Amino acid sequence: MDIDNKQASSYKPPRGLLGSIITRIKLEQGLKSIREIIVNSELLSIITGMILISLIFLVIKEITESGLFLFIALVLHEPTLFSMYARDVSFSILESVPGLSLILSLVFLGILLLIIRVIVVYHDKLLETKNKINKLLKFNK
Repeated sequence: MDIDNKQASSYKPPRGLLGSIITRIKLEQGLKSIREIIVNSELLSIITGMILISLIFLVIKEITESGLFLFIALVLHEPTLFSMYARDVSFSILESVPGLSLILSLVFLGILLLIIRVIVVYHDKLLETKNKINKLLKFNK
């Protein structure tokens, strides 16, 4: 038994093992946080996409109710009439077009594009971190 204890006490871990373990732990923690960001961003993009789709349907409904399609048909049918009263007609169109829902749709579209950009950036960081871990594992072998 004394020989086993002497052999165990004389055993020393390879040089740099502690540093590689700490590096691996830090990389795994970074990997976990990146995965959480990606999952949260994907959920947020799904919610934003659903809101955007409902806003698009609302915009289409409001445009059809405002008579904009009838105006476009009139312009295509009687362009001279439109040119005579262009200023008055443009102001009446501006008043009848659903501005708030269009603005909200554009805002949510911008948010969705921003979320997609975040997902792409963090997906690249995720792949980069996985490559670092793989290199670290190959180095230790």
